[in-house]
Amino acid sequence: MIALIAVFEQALFLFEDDAATATEWMSSPVRGLGSKRPLEMLRTRVETNAVLDLIGRLQRGVLV
Repeated sequence: MIALIAVFEQALFLFEDDAATATEWMSSPVRGLGSKRPLEMLRTRVETNAVLDLIGRLQRGVLV
């Protein structure tokens, strides 16, 4: 649950507090995550960190 909150907060920041867009992104396949859904990747710390790392790269404008 804590991982979900942490990732969703970062997704909200990425999408400028647009909860609908952040929610859609969290539940859609993402190329930068090997076409996995971010919600599917919150089971382990390693996967959670991969999602957070991707969000960080997107915030900095790094293409993935």
